[in-house]
Amino acid sequence: MNEDAIRLVVNSETNNSSGGRLYGLDILRFLLAVEILMFHSRMHVGCSYGRLIDLFLHVGAVTMTTFFVLSGFVNEYAFGEMKFHEKGVIKKFYLRRLIGILPCYYLTAILYFIFLSTLTCNEWLMLLPTEVLGIQSVFSSLTTWGHNGGTWFISCILICYLFFPLLAQIVREMNQATKMPVVLFLMLLLFYLPVVTMSFETTSMYANPLVRCIEYAIGVLLASYLKKRKAGEKYPIKYFGLMICAWVVFGLGLMIYIMKVSIPLDYMLYSIIFLPIWMILVVGMSKIHISNTHLIKLIQYFGAIAYDMFLVQFFVWPIQRWIDGKIQMDNIYRIICVFVLCIGLASLMHILFEKPIQKKLRRFIEHTN
Repeated sequence: MNEDAIRLVVNSETNNSSGGRLYGLDILRFLLAVEILMFHSRMHVGCSYGRLIDLFLHVGAVTMTTFFVLSGFVNEYAFGEMKFHEKGVIKKFYLRRLIGILPCYYLTAILYFIFLSTLTCNEWLMLLPTEVLGIQSVFSSLTTWGHNGGTWFISCILICYLFFPLLAQIVREMNQATKMPVVLFLMLLLFYLPVVTMSFETTSMYANPLVRCIEYAIGVLLASYLKKRKAGEKYPIKYFGLMICAWVVFGLGLMIYIMKVSIPLDYMLYSIIFLPIWMILVVGMSKIHISNTHLIKLIQYFGAIAYDMFLVQFFVWPIQRWIDGKIQMDNIYRIICVFVLCIGLASLMHILFEKPIQKKLRRFIEHTN
């Protein structure tokens, strides 16, 4: 999910410890956004990608865990060394994060209310403060109302950003030997929480900000641990294909086993099963080296629209259902149409709204400061 929004969650200004851009994570971010699009297209408009891929996508929602780990990872690389105790530094950090994530979120909320919402004006006014502040995820069942079923992650990432300066300071004061045991403890905690949910049949913790902050913290700890080590070897871009294939094969095999033994369908329980391979994938992709300038520009662009691809899906599904009502489409053409609509609308949002408004807001802040 340019984490000048997540980018779902990662940052367009992210640098690695040697001053280079983490292009491998831009690639990963876009691929994860594509997986979420495929997962949602099966739910909303009945797309099918073949037996094996559909099986892999069966619990595609667990991919959101990767975005939060990824977001924590790149935020630590980009901002972990900021001196938050100095005057104005925390303000600068918050403004940069909010400028990155809020404009498109507010635009989506407004468009959703105008064209798609079934809420009454009184209900919308009641929810307005939670929408503006981005705190809807603290209400365990509010994701079924309005657009919150699709923007809960923005609420969670805002809460992660809120606590990042404190988290960065805590991690900075840890010694290297402590960080990985803490990561292991957090992973066990992530496994424990959905077990409690299933045992007592409580509300799912899928949109719970505590769970997402834990995932975010794992990313911060991983990045902090790697930064303290030597830069290490960089991998040519061809290795990213091997990493992605390993992720898909591992996930597919695990899903076949899960379906065979009939483990209960709880996304957060599956998340901890997949978490180790995602952590390895994030670390491995952060070491990808790319020198081709044309490829870099392409990667930058698709990485930049990944966040927008989440938000425009609200409008992709009704448009696609309208098209289906007018034209008898084969499955392959429906898939192509969904991808064209999503990437096209995301590009329009990014080029016509996101980039200009962010540029103006940055200039305004620089002028007022």
